[in-house]
Amino acid sequence: MGTTDVLFLLPPTSLYERYGKFASGGNKAAPMGICILASVIMKYGLKCRIIDSEVERLDFNKIISRINALSPRYVCMSANTITINSANKIIAYLKEKKPHTQIILGGPHITAAPVETFEKYPLLDIAVIGESEETLLELIKAKEEKKSYKKIKGIIYRDNKKIVLTEKRELIKDLNKLPFPSWNLLPNIAKNYEPPLFSFQNKPSCSLVTSRGCPGQCIFCVKNIFGFKFRSYNSSYMVGMVEYLIKKYDMKDFLFDDDIFTCSKIRVKNFSEKLIKKNIDVSWSCNTRADAVDEDLLRIMSKSGCWQISYGIESGSQRVLDALKKKTTPKKIRDALHWTKKAGIKTKGFLMVGNPLESKQTLNETLNLILTSELDDMQFTFFTPLPGTESFNKIELYGTLENDWSKMSMWNPVFIPKNTTKKELQEFQRKAIIKFYLRPKIIIRYIELLIKKPESFRKLFLGFRLVVRITLKI
Repeated sequence: MGTTDVLFLLPPTSLYERYGKFASGGNKAAPMGICILASVIMKYGLKCRIIDSEVERLDFNKIISRINALSPRYVCMSANTITINSANKIIAYLKEKKPHTQIILGGPHITAAPVETFEKYPLLDIAVIGESEETLLELIKAKEEKKSYKKIKGIIYRDNKKIVLTEKRELIKDLNKLPFPSWNLLPNIAKNYEPPLFSFQNKPSCSLVTSRGCPGQCIFCVKNIFGFKFRSYNSSYMVGMVEYLIKKYDMKDFLFDDDIFTCSKIRVKNFSEKLIKKNIDVSWSCNTRADAVDEDLLRIMSKSGCWQISYGIESGSQRVLDALKKKTTPKKIRDALHWTKKAGIKTKGFLMVGNPLESKQTLNETLNLILTSELDDMQFTFFTPLPGTESFNKIELYGTLENDWSKMSMWNPVFIPKNTTKKELQEFQRKAIIKFYLRPKIIIRYIELLIKKPESFRKLFLGFRLVVRITLKI
């Protein structure tokens, strides 16, 4: 395969490890952040490769074989909480067998818990903290030019036995200056990547993130990387990415996987108007909050091809919403769902079970919301206090936590609130899914989808099989 300067590596995991019994509906999103980093480093003049272990279904031995074939001078790994152990295993091999290889860690987990991670994994030498484009480039430049990196902002490193955390780096103010992601380095983005089941209308489909930072104060969100200040690509940059992906890969559908896609309503309005004006015929969907839409915005979004909006609902209980610092109400949620349906857009809800202050009453309030509101689809995960979040730091106030990083995928009940049990939470999740999907109006809706789009058979089969497995506790 030849020599590679910089290898970007996503440590091995699997859809089952991430989603458990829900793996068939899991998200296979292209790693846009890694692709941007590769573009930044290639602009500096170094040759880059990307290994996506999950999509390529590579186990540890196959990854090592690929690394040996590529002979990279730098291995840059991005790890989240459930893959940090896998990353450490690869680091151990490289330190022993390829001691001259420069290893740089990055990603959500090391950013959320830098010192704790260095203490737990003594083989770690250096890592990038937070937003990485400027920091990684500066670090690699220093190493290439044999200069000291010890004053570079936004890194953590080991100086003999001392762990040193440098000054925090300022966030990138203008994202429009960043290069387009190097999607060409991925193993066939059109074939191997797609959003979660029922989150795309046409294929091929691609997930994009067009903003960073979230002004919300939710206690379960990790804000260490991108912060609270909302920053985004402008509408012209967004349309440019869409046009490029259509031309290069024949993309027909896009999921805008931002935390709050409609945080800037004028940006989304301009984006929608540009799609209409340029006659760009694509379907698209997005994630947002119930308090970040209005009827006028939803109408123009629908006209430009938006077919589904996923709302971060979390709970139907005001008591729980307040504990989560969602700063919204069940009424606002119902209103947003109603406006969305009125605009001709499907609705999906992201919900969590096992929240702080959860009780049988709050669970029943959530069940009532999903069964009586205008939701077309929903996703029920378990509340997970990830390292670096406000909830993690105060979790003993609300219940007990199994602090096993490898299980913190949000599909395992690692946190059990006071006055509830693990079995009760799992049974509620099961009951809610069955009650929601086995209603006549939902079944009829999916039959209509199959008649209208016979190519949706595979999606419907996987979804039906999943509900059956949940019903029968398989």
